[in-house]
Amino acid sequence: MRKYTFGILVLVFVIFLAAFNNYPADKQQLINTEHDFSKMCVEKGQKAAFLYYMDDQAVLVHSNSYPLKGNVAREFYDKSMMGPDVLSW
Repeated sequence: MRKYTFGILVLVFVIFLAAFNNYPADKQQLINTEHDFSKMCVEKGQKAAFLYYMDDQAVLVHSNSYPLKGNVAREFYDKSMMGPDVLSW
């Protein structure tokens, strides 16, 4: 029994290390995407940037309604009247 327990612990440890092996690359990719989103907000406005970066699993929480998901969220956002607001950081 101890033999199996030790083997399972080693396997879990190896899987844990493998899962976090790409963390620095993933983190940098996230930072780059965030900067690209901010740049697009300044250049083309926030509506264009949100529509460009919104994926099929997006969830939009809008006041006085249920959350909108996926293409329904995209359609709502696309039809919304947004002013010339700019997000930048």
